[in-house]
Amino acid sequence: SKTNQTAIQSLLSSKAIQRLAEFGNSILCYYLPKVYQLYVNTKMSLVEKQPNLKWNFQNSMFAAATFNLSPAAVTYSHMDNGNFASGMCSITALGDYDPTQGGHLVLFNLGLVIEFPPGLTILIPSAILQHGNVSISSRETHLSFTQYSAGGLVRWVRYGFRMVVDLERESPEEWKAAKAECNTRVQEAPLYFSTSEDLHNTHTK
Repeated sequence: SKTNQTAIQSLLSSKAIQRLAEFGNSILCYYLPKVYQLYVNTKMSLVEKQPNLKWNFQNSMFAAATFNLSPAAVTYSHMDNGNFASGMCSITALGDYDPTQGGHLVLFNLGLVIEFPPGLTILIPSAILQHGNVSISSRETHLSFTQYSAGGLVRWVRYGFRMVVDLERESPEEWKAAKAECNTRVQEAPLYFSTSEDLHNTHTK
């Protein structure tokens, strides 16, 4: 609706939100440079192909953002299956609550419950890691700001700006190669993550 569009534009143009977006982008660049480079390449390809596209933030390579503005935003155990599987989701907690009593980030697969104070940002592979958060008291507020990139967007660029059905119809040989690629993608997924040694070598060059 027009009202929602106005609210979204107000948030996207907020200097405070833009700084949060840039911070999420910066830690992605530092700690996961391979994922960051993929996001950069995807953005550059999209902008070159469709220059009329409006990116949410000029200072962030994440393709999408979500604002959870409920006074007491709670997410149950879930995985964001639409996100790029080897990618990262930047989650920033906002609001006014006691982080020792509620608002904890829960990473179910890892058996972790993490105190998550307002203003904190974390990167998690939200497509493959079950996550949620603990509720807060009725007198408190809890909101969140997230950034992420869809796997379908990466695939769209990789397939020459085509959907899977179009690739199969228009380029049978490319489609066969793409199918073969899918079989090895699970094995390749860990290569997007950096070890401490990788990071040391990257940032001391």
